[in-house]
Amino acid sequence: MNLLIIGGLLALGLLAIVGAVFLAMGERRAARPSPSATSRTTQPLKQTASAPTAKMPATKETLPAVREETQLVLNGQSHELTNELRTLHGQAIELEQRLSALTEIADHLEHAQVGSISVEEDQESAR
Repeated sequence: MNLLIIGGLLALGLLAIVGAVFLAMGERRAARPSPSATSRTTQPLKQTASAPTAKMPATKETLPAVREETQLVLNGQSHELTNELRTLHGQAIELEQRLSALTEIADHLEHAQVGSISVEEDQESAR
């Protein structure tokens, strides 16, 4: 019985981890623009001849900044996931302790009932 409960809690924890991973993957996809959106934004806009053309050169300095920002976001998500897992682990340990206490009480009551039945049977057989 205890193994079934513990196995269920472990399965629930595993499902929570898998769900968190899928949510993180979905957030990454949502943050990343779709290919159709990027193809539209990369086409140059038509400007009048009087407007100056301002182009931002793609330098190697801008790419690391984007990578660092992405790493910070992922790092924050991993810390959040770690904290959630620690909380779940603590709750699982607490539930396990409660269940073991309840099991001990149930075993004690079962043994007490078995003892009282045998005393009653002894009294009836003595008559």
